[in-house]
Parts: sequence; structure tokens; C-alpha cells
Amino acid sequence: MGDKTKGLYGKFIVQRTDGRSLPGEKHHGCEYFVLDLSHDPHAYRALMAYAASCSEDYPLLAGDLRAKATQMREAGIAPAVAILEKGEKFAKLFETDLGQILAMRQSGDEGPEIAFFFNPGLDCLGVCQFKIGYPDSDDGEGAADEAFKRIDEEAAVKATSAQIAYIKGMFSGSEA
Repeated sequence: MGDKTKGLYGKFIVQRTDGRSLPGEKHHGCEYFVLDLSHDPHAYRALMAYAASCSEDYPLLAGDLRAKATQMREAGIAPAVAILEKGEKFAKLFETDLGQILAMRQSGDEGPEIAFFFNPGLDCLGVCQFKIGYPDSDDGEGAADEAFKRIDEEAAVKATSAQIAYIKGMFSGSEA
């Protein structure tokens, strides 16, 4: 029977190098999930997801995982571009006292970015936008993804309010 017909099953025996998987130790009998970083293109997204998840508690591990993922991509093992998974949001629309605010996670010419679209409420202007850019790297992708996940209505209003105040100051004499 081929691997594609089995699902999750015991394929490897893992033994810790620190001896803590021996009988009587903390990790005796623990279950592990093994990734093939040399051949499995799906391992790339798993590394990036784990790096994003552990980055606050284990920043050095997160950096190492992102570096390994970059090596995989450069070696042609991983996809050149990370693709959103089914159901993963790339945009958030907020109905606020300022009007609608749209936050969108996108790839810009110089790297990943989060763009905010809004109407500043001036007759002389239509929909405006501003962007927050991140480095064009796996670390930048991870940082943009994490930042986008944290954007809620309060954060969108706070960021956009500052831009609206600036725009109104620039165009205060232009409104008819």
C-alpha cells in the first residue's frame, strides 16, 4: 500500500539525543511527526507555520526554521511563492464610525505588505490607501502574516485615523 492511501501512521522511530525519550524520562512514549526537509514540498509551509507560531517564545528556533525553509525554496524543494490555504483570509472589511476600512494582505513589488483602503471624508478625494511594507524575505512574509492576523477593527481605526488626520491637514483648504 502506498503512502497516499494510508493517512497518518507510525512510519518512524524517534529517539531524542538528550536521552529524555528513555523509559522513566519525561518524553518516553511521546508521539512525533517527522518532516522530510530534503524532498517533501509540503514541509516548507509546515516550517513557516511552526516558525510563526513559536516566534515569541522561541525566536532563535523560529529564525532557524525560516532559514531552513529559505534553503528548501532555493533548492527547488518548496514552492516559489506561498499560496493561501483554502479559507485563509487575505482581506478584512470593517464598518466603523470613520466609514469602511479594508485591510488587505498582499505582495507588493518590493515585498509583502498590508494595504489599508478608506475614504477620508473629503469631497475632493475618493478612496485613499496607505501600505505597510515588510522585507522581501521569508522573515518578512512571516512578519506580515502575523501582523495581518492581529489586525482587528480597533487596530484598523487607529492606523487609519492617523492617515485621515494627515490628509485632512494637507487638503483642508481644498474641500468645496
